[in-house]
Amino acid sequence: MFSKCFPSLRKFSSITSQLAPPISPSLSASTSASTAHILSSIQSTDPIRRRMALAKAITLIESTHPHDQLQSDMLLSNLYSFEKTAKAYTNKDVFRLGITGGPGAGKSSFIESFGTYVLNSRKMDRLAVICVDPSSTISGGSILGDKTRMTKLSNDSRAYIRPSPTRGTPGGLTAYTSDALQLCHAASYSFCILESVGSGQSDNDIHSAVDMTLLLIPPGGGDDLQGSKMGSVETCDGIIVTKFDGDTKEIGLQTASEYKMAMSFRSTREVGIYACSSHSGEQIPEVWEYILNFWNDARKSGSLMDRRREQAQFWMWRHVQNKILELSRKSSRIKIASEEMERMVMNGVVTPRRAAKSLCYVLFEKEEYNMNK
Repeated sequence: MFSKCFPSLRKFSSITSQLAPPISPSLSASTSASTAHILSSIQSTDPIRRRMALAKAITLIESTHPHDQLQSDMLLSNLYSFEKTAKAYTNKDVFRLGITGGPGAGKSSFIESFGTYVLNSRKMDRLAVICVDPSSTISGGSILGDKTRMTKLSNDSRAYIRPSPTRGTPGGLTAYTSDALQLCHAASYSFCILESVGSGQSDNDIHSAVDMTLLLIPPGGGDDLQGSKMGSVETCDGIIVTKFDGDTKEIGLQTASEYKMAMSFRSTREVGIYACSSHSGEQIPEVWEYILNFWNDARKSGSLMDRRREQAQFWMWRHVQNKILELSRKSSRIKIASEEMERMVMNGVVTPRRAAKSLCYVLFEKEEYNMNK
């Protein structure tokens, strides 16, 4: 039906079908059985079975193996049919909190202190944390630095912590981050925290994956001018000055004051600014109340649903970019053309921009691009 309405998609569908090799009936049957088992387990009332299924499901969507990609597509398609997807984006009882900030801002310490408070005070029954970590240059996997620093939260059966490697993806997130959060919600974790890798001024994609973003800044972490330059300041919904204890209290107060002044000039909306101590727990309850009020206001005003609809559009195009890149890497025609284009670029015969355009013409099987134009 789709291809009838949009004839150009027929050709594109035939191209994208090259991404995965043909699947034998026996493999398809075994994959379907395995997927059905994960689906039933991820919604199980048994917490251990549910956690194991969630871990396996996230591993599948992270994998680049063709068979695992096939199974992850099947898993997400069955878990989120059109009606269920619409329900997931309109479910006001689930909330995704983003935590971002530069290296050394105390993100992991804050999440552990905040998460422990939320669980112990029975604000939430369960909590899921997705930690986007830097990737190993050898294996490509997560270095696991953030999870190892959350010892208390890691040992709490009510909390689920999952490291997730960036694999060199810019913007602080990965292509499957949104899917991982949806899987956490399916496993009955209604409150999820997403910790970005902490790439500083380029760490903006987290705004497109969560309902609310908190920017963490250490005491003395930049003056108001530098804060105004940061893209994460422009998109955050709250600012937390961390390490507000001991000798850094006075510096923390000054930093908070500087950011309040900067935000009064930069933002037309009210952004809460708090100075917190992950060690003593000071101001942690106040931060929770601020989050709760933000959540309730967003639900009442409809901005929560508007934001999620925009996010769905963002992730669609992010996946389009990734699929096109994946296709180009697997195409023999592109490989031959790219080697020639690389040689011409390195020798200064053609600009990188024109070489890229030529490769796009080859990718979509259009008439050969005239390099002399």
